[in-house]
Amino acid sequence: MLVVRQGTSWVLVAGSLLTVPAAVASMSWKRWAELQPEASPRDHGGRLDLGPIFCAEPFEGVRIVRAMVGSAEWDEIVGGLAAGSVRAPSCHCDAVITESTSTVLLGRDGSTWAHWAVNGAQRPVLGIVATLEAPEMPATEAIWELAVAPYIDRGPDRGAMFTQRHVVHWSDALLGINWPAGGDVPLPARFVIGRIQSQAWIVDLKPRYDTEDVVVSIAWDEDQIDPLGCAVLTRAAADGLPLLVRHQPISDLPRGPTTARVSTEPWELSWRERTLEVAVPRGPRRTEWGVMLLGPSGELLDERPVVRRAEQINLTLHVKGSSSLASVSTVGDQKPPPSDPERDEAVRAAVRAQSEARRAAAHRRISTVGELEEYLRWRFSCRAGEVLLLDPGLFSQKDREEEVVHFLAGFNRPIRALVRGVHQKARQALSVAGDITAKALPGGGKTLHDRIWIVGETAVLVGASPGDFLSDTAGAPRRATTATDLPFADAAIWRERFEEWWGT
Repeated sequence: MLVVRQGTSWVLVAGSLLTVPAAVASMSWKRWAELQPEASPRDHGGRLDLGPIFCAEPFEGVRIVRAMVGSAEWDEIVGGLAAGSVRAPSCHCDAVITESTSTVLLGRDGSTWAHWAVNGAQRPVLGIVATLEAPEMPATEAIWELAVAPYIDRGPDRGAMFTQRHVVHWSDALLGINWPAGGDVPLPARFVIGRIQSQAWIVDLKPRYDTEDVVVSIAWDEDQIDPLGCAVLTRAAADGLPLLVRHQPISDLPRGPTTARVSTEPWELSWRERTLEVAVPRGPRRTEWGVMLLGPSGELLDERPVVRRAEQINLTLHVKGSSSLASVSTVGDQKPPPSDPERDEAVRAAVRAQSEARRAAAHRRISTVGELEEYLRWRFSCRAGEVLLLDPGLFSQKDREEEVVHFLAGFNRPIRALVRGVHQKARQALSVAGDITAKALPGGGKTLHDRIWIVGETAVLVGASPGDFLSDTAGAPRRATTATDLPFADAAIWRERFEEWWGT
């Protein structure tokens, strides 16, 4: 909380009450920011850090508070807030709420005052935004520096202490409230009650001016979501009118790099150690544009709003006393603003790029010489969890049982398979693969025709069994087959059906 003195009372002027994992609550916002996958080494430098719990008065009449509230105390805090006061463990203050919203999603990065109030969360926040009646803010400065003991003279020792006793932009660093103190920017008089959302979120956007696209960096929780099953919605507008709106499944986009180590699949690493990067056309230059991240069932996970963004900065230097131009340098987009015909062509180019990406994705899924083997490994590489395999013909190809089991073992995760039957050679091959279990379908091959692979909320319909699509040792082509993502609802039903048959 950020509170100010009004007479003999303290009054809430900005802050949040966020439900977060206990590990996040027990660290400072500074430390939490340092753990993010996009954090650079310079973010880890020394500066004042008061830890996860504090109550301090950096400037006269201004108090900053951070407290941990247990789940048993949550209702009491919220009830008090509605009644006009906050009784936090280390600070009691008044709170005057003039209005509040319904439940809304605040994206990881936004330009509203509500976004400013939860900047330290480093995640989208689902919650309610209350507007506060805030008194006038006392005088503050952008830098807060702790006083030094008078007995410490100037010198190296005092200088070494400087980085640990001062902080720039203290409201953001200590409270997670993105408000530039000491200036003319109004207070973000908002209080957000919500829960951080950590399924998947947009880490960064990096426009590329040479290829006229944008690289979207995505982080995710491998135990909650499959990022390759998500989609990106790009929007471009001019004067508030839409120019381009494109919905692109991530699995259809060109395979971008991840920051995971090459020898390790992304799902095996912590979210702190990896991001998934995808390139999407951003539409015409010098227009308002933004990106939405949609989940497998179409839900909004995060967004960067459609706004005009800085694309070009011109620096002009003059020699004092001279009227001649000394030097001009341009940072960012080097081209002049586009004309209307050029904007139209940029839209057409974006549509063509999307069509080409989808066509290339289709070719990756169609297998004739073992491509499907690589595709399936990639398709499940970002999601943790066991593989549920519905394949009546898994062991139908004679003398390929060991090859099939070796392929499945390469997924490095538990696998349960329902097949037509498990004959002697299949049992022998499975005996050396402890993480793979196969059972006969109830009713045998008559129960099921299709071949379905399931991990988490992702289900892929595969046109052939591994014995039919794995590459031939002699290099002979296989019959063409393909793999198709099933809709989210279908995946849920097939998972239920699998468990029903497995328990029969």
